[in-house]
Amino acid sequence: MNMMKQKQAVVFALVLAASAVGAAQTWYVRGGTEKFRAFLKAAGGPDVTIETFADMAYMPFDTATNAVFFVLPDYEKGKCFLPDLGQNSVRAEKALERGNRLYVENSISSGADTIRLLGAEVYGTKPVRISQEYIEFNDDVLQARLSSYLPAGTRSPNLRKPAKAVASVSDCLGVHGVRKPGTHRLPVLVASHDAKVHAAFIDFSRFDPHSMRPYVGWKAFYPDFLKRVAGADPQRVVAALAVTYPDFMGDSNGTDVKALVQRAMAWHQKSGVLIAPDGTKGMYEAIVSDTLGYRKGLRGDCHFLTAALFACAGKRYGNADWTRIGTNLADFALSRGFQTKEGFIRWFDREYPGYAGHTVYSSDMGRSSLGLINLYKATGEERYLSAARKAAEAFLLWMDGRGLNSGHFDHVDDGGWKGRGTSDNPVFYAEMISFLLQLGEKKYTDVALLTLEKINEKFPDVAPFGFSDNFTYSRYLMMLACAQRASDRDYSDRINRTLAFFTKHLHPAGGIEETPIRLIDDGEAGIGMGDGSDHITDILYCDYLVLNALSVMMKLPENRRGTVDLAAVRNLYAALRAFLLKVQIASDDPRFDGAWMRAYDMDIGEYYGLDKDTGWGAYCIETGWVTGFIPLVFMYEDSGESFFFR
Repeated sequence: MNMMKQKQAVVFALVLAASAVGAAQTWYVRGGTEKFRAFLKAAGGPDVTIETFADMAYMPFDTATNAVFFVLPDYEKGKCFLPDLGQNSVRAEKALERGNRLYVENSISSGADTIRLLGAEVYGTKPVRISQEYIEFNDDVLQARLSSYLPAGTRSPNLRKPAKAVASVSDCLGVHGVRKPGTHRLPVLVASHDAKVHAAFIDFSRFDPHSMRPYVGWKAFYPDFLKRVAGADPQRVVAALAVTYPDFMGDSNGTDVKALVQRAMAWHQKSGVLIAPDGTKGMYEAIVSDTLGYRKGLRGDCHFLTAALFACAGKRYGNADWTRIGTNLADFALSRGFQTKEGFIRWFDREYPGYAGHTVYSSDMGRSSLGLINLYKATGEERYLSAARKAAEAFLLWMDGRGLNSGHFDHVDDGGWKGRGTSDNPVFYAEMISFLLQLGEKKYTDVALLTLEKINEKFPDVAPFGFSDNFTYSRYLMMLACAQRASDRDYSDRINRTLAFFTKHLHPAGGIEETPIRLIDDGEAGIGMGDGSDHITDILYCDYLVLNALSVMMKLPENRRGTVDLAAVRNLYAALRAFLLKVQIASDDPRFDGAWMRAYDMDIGEYYGLDKDTGWGAYCIETGWVTGFIPLVFMYEDSGESFFFR
């Protein structure tokens, strides 16, 4: 019996063992889903009888006493809202006089009778799909991605008996007093003055742990929800939720580095990101955050970094199959024309819709180049060294003696890099510097150190980037670490100041806490939910990058240590090491088992965060980045080798 099934069996035993509270009761259910009806049965226990109806007209509103009516849309028939309640509204109102309760979900009914019954008024009959919106409940933020709601507002004809909004929907972007209300804030669960009627304007009866996060938050919501609606025992509801809707992932709580690497390699081969098992047809970029499906565009840095991971792991562990997959992935990418005749490496494949296939990002090209030089180090194949040298020459062309480039440009096939301005934010240069320094030639080393010099002149007052300061500081630390090791210059003071920044934000759980959210525009945001007091860490844009830099400093030769605070290095490395070992995902679903998502809430111990960075949000699993660099650091931990220096 696997881990998830064992957990479900234990929880199911708790459900059976729990005792019912109160007298025998009948819950009448119209519509919904089979799974929700099973959830109600488990939540109600042996003293609750569940009866189902295909039509409201047949529900015993006229005869029942002390019962609960659940009136839901026919979700299993593709209906996402209820038709007008009509005469059933009057029947239901009379039923309330005999001690019955009523729960109505996603009803588009209108008129005075319905407003009096539900305590709310629907503004429109077209459901709104939740994308950037959030559920606010008990001063916390819950996500209901892929759900839909009906715009509605509380209203009562009798002002002495106002309706109460128990939870609301909003496009707020923060908690802990940093709320950013948008254009609307609407109730999603309305209670009548006497608590006998509850109306929901979101499909709460279609709970899905994959899209409704955090699980621990909904685990608090549903007991409160069913206690309000039906007087259900909260403990029984919690147990029923775990049985009917078990979470699809948890922490592995790992402690063994070799096991981490093995599980990460298995993820690549079982998750579905490889289009062909042998790598000959390339790979998908990511498990995307918004749908947990695959981002099927072919992306350059993901190909070359994953190729290098397989080749390096193959050499390190004597696995010829892994080496073959790595070279197949790299050769596929080169054959697709990811690298231009000048040596630039495209962001995406040329056939990707829009401009992505004609755009170059300095950071992404740096990662691709790191992959190429390490493919050469692992295999000795000259074609990878040749491609790496072409990329280095392209970087020199782009920077044109300035030490900085524009960060990104379009129209790569038509000289789009010419005449562009420059950016001094480190996010564009860390991997490039590590790559250029590994080539070991003076002209490349000089350019790498000039870039660092230009950034040092202004840091931390560099051009802002659309995520938190952690992203900028983590790439900066990577640049400093590689230059400290590979050059004759001493960056100890700057390294120590940057180490102090991360030490300040180190959480006891081991991750780096996100600094306050930035809202430069409406398209993207970091994954922190507020002012930083919610203690969310960004594995994709901070943790793995800091780990990369620390792994270099952990191996500084004695003559290159300068006055670097090695105690801070060791402390930060140990904390991040233990954290990433612990939160490697354990799941029965191969899309997730052995990987890392982007956002982790260290207070609740669960992957969770702001999902506004569409696709690359809180639940993204990015190939090459976290799933490449993390095992690459760990596989070299007990050796003098590194992915980041010669």
